[in-house]
Amino acid sequence: MCTPDNRKHNPDVMAAVRTGVLTLLKHAKNEVEEAKSADRAAEVLKFLHDSLQENEDLTREFDDRLFIEFGEYLTRNVTIRWTGDSHRKLNDCIEVFFMSGPAEDSFLVITKSLSSDSHSTEIRTAVTLLEGWLAKGRMCELICRKTLSVDGDGKRRSLSAASERLVTRLVAIPDIVANQLHVQERYTKGSSGMHNNLQRL
Repeated sequence: MCTPDNRKHNPDVMAAVRTGVLTLLKHAKNEVEEAKSADRAAEVLKFLHDSLQENEDLTREFDDRLFIEFGEYLTRNVTIRWTGDSHRKLNDCIEVFFMSGPAEDSFLVITKSLSSDSHSTEIRTAVTLLEGWLAKGRMCELICRKTLSVDGDGKRRSLSAASERLVTRLVAIPDIVANQLHVQERYTKGSSGMHNNLQRL
């Protein structure tokens, strides 16, 4: 019998967990693609999120190995198909993945959507997600995790190269957002508010 402590070291158990998560994600994607309305897509995503959260092993597997790929699917495919405030229920269901998922990976997916070659809808979604991410205090969570981690002897670790790049990216976010939304005047107010949130950190 597998206990919580040795379960992650059992190859058969972990293979079954991974298969389970992949099956849930595949089914959810198929259902979203076949959905006739944003509300139906929202129901599918809510069911997926709830299913993943019900099992610690499923949550860990999703967060550790599959979050980035699925997060990019949400920001690229789902948001471009259905846009606008009229689909608030769907937007909320997308947002919950980024608010509850791993802080670093959530940040990386969101900021990747702010690249210059992203669809305008994807950029607006990313700005909204980033604003919620900041308001929830996830930047502080991320920075603390990266800068205050300690080694086995209780000594504070120095920042790795990857962590330094992450910090550089964090600092650059206000300018990235401002540049991306400069040509979208009706979204300037939202961008400005988020810019202020970043500056207060």
